[in-house]
Amino acid sequence: MHHSPSTDPLEHLTPDERRIVQKPTHALIEVTDVGDFPGDFDAEQTILARHLRPLRDVVYSIGKMDPRVLKYAADFLTGLPSMIRDRIGHAELQAARSRRSVPEDVATAMRDWEDKTLRVLLNYAPRDQKREERRNGNDFYLAFVDGVEVYAVPAGVLQYLKIRNKIDALFRIPTEGHPLTTSLEQFRSSLYGMTGHEAPEHLELVWRRGNCREVLDHVIPDLEHDEVAFIDQPYHNRRIITPDLSKLLEDIEERQFIDGTVLVRVGQSVIRANVANCLANIPEGEWGLWHNPADIEEGESAAGYYELSRRWEPGTNWGSRGQFPSHYLSPKDRGIGAEVEILPTSASRRVRDFVRLGIARFRKAL
Repeated sequence: MHHSPSTDPLEHLTPDERRIVQKPTHALIEVTDVGDFPGDFDAEQTILARHLRPLRDVVYSIGKMDPRVLKYAADFLTGLPSMIRDRIGHAELQAARSRRSVPEDVATAMRDWEDKTLRVLLNYAPRDQKREERRNGNDFYLAFVDGVEVYAVPAGVLQYLKIRNKIDALFRIPTEGHPLTTSLEQFRSSLYGMTGHEAPEHLELVWRRGNCREVLDHVIPDLEHDEVAFIDQPYHNRRIITPDLSKLLEDIEERQFIDGTVLVRVGQSVIRANVANCLANIPEGEWGLWHNPADIEEGESAAGYYELSRRWEPGTNWGSRGQFPSHYLSPKDRGIGAEVEILPTSASRRVRDFVRLGIARFRKAL
């Protein structure tokens, strides 16, 4: 008996994958290397998630920052569903304890996350590289991560171990023969980001949970990351990667001055910072280094990173250049790629002005 070819464009997807691509879009969030500084994208989305507000369509740019910012964005954005489920569960528990109905915002959030799909587009393609020299070639990838559609180029932006362990399936989106684009248009990444729900037949399975892990490891080599804070453009605190978090902790313990401060090298600059357990314990106008106390569970922080920030004096004019020691950091030092190192106390003899400014230029002699 002759069987005609299947006309179902979703036949190669699992029921869960079909359900995800067929849902309407909850929000489209793009993080790209085109443009300027991204601002606090994690802070903005965290606020919306904690208040169970609908996430909004938005484009963030990392500009010329280290590409690890994009990897952090992938890790952070795919963690939003878990954060929101926890908030919904907490709100339901509070409502049950007080014998009242669940607030309407909570009920709406439950429906939104059940009926809609968050779509994330991650695009890192430096214009100073020939396309054929970029990792994974020209093709985009689609990863299903905890119900989120993540479109990524190259696949390496999914490299952090935490997000790799959350991937349920990975598909390649070949640029050749793509039904939605000739690959010659401007902003073609936006067209590839429509593949899952407009051209699912063009998806090529690379790996699915339950298959041989070595295939995923080959396409996306793992990259463990420990997190500490960095100073971004608005001079807030944020995380970066340190090659060895355990060594950083040892250095904080062993390289303190008698007054409880340490010399912290951030990129090409040096900051004298107070070792503390929260921002409130830092003297006004001074810098501090502390383990983030947020999301404490069973006495330990689930945040897993250190923060480096300055506690402002009362009445500080935030628009005054003179109030921002971090202006002395070069732009690249404000990015997630800036290395953090605790210097030995003997280095203080070669650092000038850090007592007056709280910060000094880092010299090669150090």
